[in-house]
Amino acid sequence: MDLVDKTLKKNNEGVEYIISGRYRDAKRELRTAIINLQEFYQNGCLSADSFRVPSFIIETRNIPHSRISSDRFIFGNVLLTSIDPNASSRNRQQGIHDLTAILVFNLSIVYHCSAIYNASVQHLERVVRLYRKVLVALQQDTVYFHTIALSVFNNMGVIYHDLRKYAQARICFRAVKKMTSSKIINRTLVLQPEACAGITSNLLFLKAPIVAGAA
Repeated sequence: MDLVDKTLKKNNEGVEYIISGRYRDAKRELRTAIINLQEFYQNGCLSADSFRVPSFIIETRNIPHSRISSDRFIFGNVLLTSIDPNASSRNRQQGIHDLTAILVFNLSIVYHCSAIYNASVQHLERVVRLYRKVLVALQQDTVYFHTIALSVFNNMGVIYHDLRKYAQARICFRAVKKMTSSKIINRTLVLQPEACAGITSNLLFLKAPIVAGAA
């Protein structure tokens, strides 16, 4: 089993642990997957033009709603990955960025679910930092861009709102509104009914008057 296969396997094992609520195990598997990816960089493989990373098949999985009490967050889009046998190979560097975004996104969902499950407000700042890393790794031309970006901006917006950082919350919710208002983007999104209801509720914040001096 090569490093790509090992990385995909660890990601998918981590996703299954997220779904079953075993957050500590999920963190372990996803961290291992990220370490595997780091070996690509450490070994200098990105400079090898002849090396290719296979295209991925992305499958969304839903976290049972009973595990998370809040309807305002989107947790139904943790991502399973597998190699697409029918797709042509892509540039290695693009493939690494794609897989990095998926892994960090899944890991951010683990930390977010864990913070909510344990009612840990202190950990939410760390969750925001992870979400920011997802946006850095995310590539505009990937087919799953909006699936991840919508969840990240929505969830960051709610966290900022709860932390009373209203200016940052507005920026995030405006990005959510832009994506959900696009007919083209909506064709690529698959959202559970509770997620749609949560987004609608969150966007009401944009209609609220801006409080002078709000952070």
